[in-house]
Amino acid sequence: MKSAAFNIAFKVHRNEMPFAEGLLGSVEADCQHDFIEALNSLAGEERYDAAQIESLINEAQQSQQPSQKPKYDIQALKDELNQFKKNRNELLETVKSLEGRINCLKPSVIPGINAVFIFIVGIVIIMILYLLGLTMVGLIGLALMFIGCVLTVIQDMSALQKQQADIAQKKLRYMNQISETKEQIDQVEATIEEKKEFLRSVSPGASNSPPAPTPDIDL
Repeated sequence: MKSAAFNIAFKVHRNEMPFAEGLLGSVEADCQHDFIEALNSLAGEERYDAAQIESLINEAQQSQQPSQKPKYDIQALKDELNQFKKNRNELLETVKSLEGRINCLKPSVIPGINAVFIFIVGIVIIMILYLLGLTMVGLIGLALMFIGCVLTVIQDMSALQKQQADIAQKKLRYMNQISETKEQIDQVEATIEEKKEFLRSVSPGASNSPPAPTPDIDL
């Protein structure tokens, strides 16, 4: 008994073993009193009171007990995780909506369409004037028709350029919004993964079984 107590006390004295572990080891060997006496002898002073050995044992047992995990509201954590997933899905829908708007950005003006209509109507009128013998009037009408076609094409081209400039500005704005939204999605994804890991760590039985992936909730 004394030999075992001295060996344990020697390790504690040389800081090779914590006092609490040494004391509990001496309890298992049923030499706790010899352990205290040997430890005091090695220290050259009465560092530990043998009369209070029961109190020392209780303190050692408490210090060796694993710390209890704080209790968490698992359902509240799941609800919070689901809310982040819902936010992620909403952001994904926003990206799809913006991409759809970009695809719909097309000019409505087609240069030359109005000029074709003017040409057709003008030809019909000129043919009628020619048949009526109003050749000079028909020639004047022909000249006016060509002038009208040219002016119409110029006007259509100007409207087309304006629409294309507006489309370019809107497309740039939508692209910037998509980029910002994707950055938010990345941040939410990272938060979701953190919440999943935390939920696994605090769920009952997490320390006794391998972590299982938290299934996504269909929204």
